[in-house]
Amino acid sequence: MATSNGKIVAALQAFLHDVYEKAAKKPGALRQGSFKTTSGVDLEPLYVPRDFDYDEKLGFPGQYPFTRGIQPTMYRGRFWTMRQYAGFGTAEETNARFQYLLKSGQTGLSTAFDLPTQMGHDSDSPRARGEVGRVGVAIDSVEDMERLFAGIELGKVSTSMTINATAATLLALYQAVGEAHGTPARELSGTVQNDVLKEYIARGTYIYPPGASMRIITDVFAYCAEAMPKWNPISISGYHIREAGSTAAQEIAFTLADGIAYVDAAVRRGLDVDAFAGRLSFFFNVHNNFLEEVAKFRAARRLWARTMRERFHAKDPRSCTLRFHAQTAGSTLTAQQPDNNVVRVALQAFAAVMGGCQSLHTNGRDEALALPTETSARLALRTQQIVANESGAADIVDPLGGSYALESLTDALEERAISYLTRIDEMGGMVEAIARGYPQREIDEAAYQYQREIEEKKRVIVGVNQFASEGEAPFDTMQVDPALEERQVKKLRAFRASRSQDAVTRSLSELRRGAEGSANVVPLIVSAVKSKTRQPPIPPRHRDARVRIMEVPERVLQPRQLLDERVQIERVLEQLRLVSQLLRRDPQRVRVGGLQRARFLQRVRDVRNAPPQTLAHPFAGQPACVPRLRQGAEDAGRGTQRPQGERAAQRGLLLRQRLLPRGRRPVVPVQPADLQLHVAHLAERVLEVLDQRIQLAQRLGTEHLDRCP
Repeated sequence: MATSNGKIVAALQAFLHDVYEKAAKKPGALRQGSFKTTSGVDLEPLYVPRDFDYDEKLGFPGQYPFTRGIQPTMYRGRFWTMRQYAGFGTAEETNARFQYLLKSGQTGLSTAFDLPTQMGHDSDSPRARGEVGRVGVAIDSVEDMERLFAGIELGKVSTSMTINATAATLLALYQAVGEAHGTPARELSGTVQNDVLKEYIARGTYIYPPGASMRIITDVFAYCAEAMPKWNPISISGYHIREAGSTAAQEIAFTLADGIAYVDAAVRRGLDVDAFAGRLSFFFNVHNNFLEEVAKFRAARRLWARTMRERFHAKDPRSCTLRFHAQTAGSTLTAQQPDNNVVRVALQAFAAVMGGCQSLHTNGRDEALALPTETSARLALRTQQIVANESGAADIVDPLGGSYALESLTDALEERAISYLTRIDEMGGMVEAIARGYPQREIDEAAYQYQREIEEKKRVIVGVNQFASEGEAPFDTMQVDPALEERQVKKLRAFRASRSQDAVTRSLSELRRGAEGSANVVPLIVSAVKSKTRQPPIPPRHRDARVRIMEVPERVLQPRQLLDERVQIERVLEQLRLVSQLLRRDPQRVRVGGLQRARFLQRVRDVRNAPPQTLAHPFAGQPACVPRLRQGAEDAGRGTQRPQGERAAQRGLLLRQRLLPRGRRPVVPVQPADLQLHVAHLAERVLEVLDQRIQLAQRLGTEHLDRCP
């Protein structure tokens, strides 16, 4: 006999009051006072059916709003792509790992690049010293790219490349190699991450201001829509946002906010939303809270579908589908008892499959200590294969759909994400929110709360703050040969000596002209790499040849853009003046964390005495010469947990200004006179240099900007 939902809800209330609460009030009956997800969603003790509009909330797989999956058959048709992330040392070494993984059953390639490549440095750059090949493969030329994919038929394999600031260059190199091996660009399939906004938020491998970065990103959109229709021109990443410490709800919101910014930029550029939106892809983290992670993926799909239809008026159903790659959470791996990581990864992989991922990477058990060994990489791949072939999870489309708890969590996460998105819209969009530091602060606070729970043992990390063991046996880890850097440098210099200088000059001249105008720069980059040209002409005092092709959009700012830049910095200075006024009223209300008074005053003197050359700013609206008042000395990481290899290695090269959460360092009041001196000096020096650049650009033309200090 059927029972109405109203009766069920009434029966639940009676059960909670008459049965559950009485049992829960007994001493020691509950493990803890309250139960919440990592996003702070209160968990009810029991869930029952609710009244809701099925078509609006769920629908069917492959149909709007895609809550239950983007394909009607899901894994009954074929499994997700098992795309193990790999890359280290030289191209030859990474190629050997690729071949090994493909023979072991991997169905797609995922390429990790070393930090010099990600940051646009040649392997012989002084800034790259000690980092070549450490957390990814070193790529300096088209010859390196040829060695990386030697013996691999690029027309038969899908390749993902985790690269952002230099994404257009690596895409061009991949196309050149594919065509040289007989695969037309239109037949190449894969993804280039190309997501720079999340670098400003969480990771730090950006090179240019957002304006120049957004131009390159939309150039890639337009180029791929025309020349590489099977290629995903961006992978909008929430993974690194979660690794930096965000909650699941923040991961949804900040990732989709980045996606909205990219779509909006492309539409304003004049691109038809249905011409490129169907090739957008996403990249999410998979953390430990199983039900919350499954709900996160479903909420993200539904929210993105509504955004594309209602905000951008997409008509093609493919434009409304959120296709995503998932990777298990590196930040959850522990150096203590590393075999425990096998269980964590298996749990996270299962959550990704239950949530409907399109491709998946499973981390190695030793990645809290080093890059994974061959044995660990094989075990991680076998984890996916067991889930696919032995668990039965792939035999039902959306097997957890309809779970009372899961559907409630999906709604709760969506509501929290909408709240964040509304706040970001009120600020003027994600670029402006980043300039104000809003997502960064939210992530810092969430990371701090998470770490406090671990240290206070409110959150148990097995083998770390509970169930620890003494005298653990040594764990063999992978070691990267220090001599590889010298070998890579020799190859690079041989490449430079062999290329035609006439071809270099001609290609770079064409690229500069295109960058100075409104032309799409990607075809010009492709032409340059095919002629074995490196990067465009920038005076020797700027970085090294590796970054030049990417610096062109930033270096050819027009006078109007420089004036806009000046307005942005004036806005930041005005915020500092407001802080100064607050200090005059109540000095105790504003505090500076992590800086002793003497150190703060020394920083003021350093800025006052700094030459104008140091005042270049990498991020419009947040000049590098404005020191953050709460600048951290180093990444807090996860306390006793060791960070994943890539995150640990970033500290040396990236020189990021990361904020430690409140409470982790001494807090010292700042006197009004100190900050007023600081503000006055910033206003004088920054605006003076900008005025010089504006005048020079107006008088001599933008090509002479490098003459300005």
